[in-house]
Amino acid sequence: MKKIIEKSVEWVILHLMEIPVFCLLLWVLAAVLIAFDYTVWGGVILFIGMAIAIICGIVFNLCVEPVSQSKNVPKGFPDGITWNGLGDEPKWEGEIPVVTDYTEPRYIYANGHESSTYNKYGGMVVGYRISPTLVIHNMAAGGNGWFREHIRPFIDRYGGELLTPEDVAILRKNYPAVDAMRKKAGDDILPRRFWYKGNYSSEVAYLEEAKDEYDPDCSGIILKRPCV
Repeated sequence: MKKIIEKSVEWVILHLMEIPVFCLLLWVLAAVLIAFDYTVWGGVILFIGMAIAIICGIVFNLCVEPVSQSKNVPKGFPDGITWNGLGDEPKWEGEIPVVTDYTEPRYIYANGHESSTYNKYGGMVVGYRISPTLVIHNMAAGGNGWFREHIRPFIDRYGGELLTPEDVAILRKNYPAVDAMRKKAGDDILPRRFWYKGNYSSEVAYLEEAKDEYDPDCSGIILKRPCV
C-alpha cells in the first residue's frame, strides 16, 4: 500500500503542469454537454474533474515532502531543481565552475547555462556571476529583521556562503547591474546592509553609504554560491 501511495504522489509531482490542463478540459466538456441539455453526463464529467483536482491537491500537500526525495522525481526536473520541503523555494545543489571568459555580469541557470541577457524560458535563475569566481546567490534576505542567529538557518535552507571582504568589494562595484538583473528575473533587489564573513565571524557591510541609523546587530543576508 505504501508503495502504491508513493508511486501515486510521484506521478502527481511529475505531472503538475498536465493535471490542471486535463481538469480544465473536462470542465469545458461538461459545460458543452450541459449547454446541449446533456445535464446528467455533463454533471458526471464535472464531478470527475473536481474530484481529480481535489484528490491531487490533497495528496500533493500531504505527501510531497517525503516523496519528493525519491530518486525518480528529480528525473522530471532536468534543470537540476530538487524540492527542499513543502512550501520552500526550490533548493539547487548543483556545481558552478570557475570561468576564464568572463567579461560582464551574467545570469546562471539551474541547467548550467549562463547568459548576459535574461531568458525567461531558460529555467530557474540560481545566481548572478559578477567575476570569474564570484556568483551572488539568487536568494537574499532583505529588510532589517535578520539577526546573527538567522544566518546559519538561512544558509542551511538555501545553501551558499557569506561573502568575504574581497567579495564585498567586488559586489559594491557591480550591485547596480545585479539589481537590474534581479528585477528582470523577478527577484527583489539586494539589501543595502547585510551580513558578511568578517574578521570577527559575521559583521555588517554596506553596499552604499548609510543614510539612516540602524540596529547594528540587525541586517539583511547576501550569499554567494561557491565556484569549483
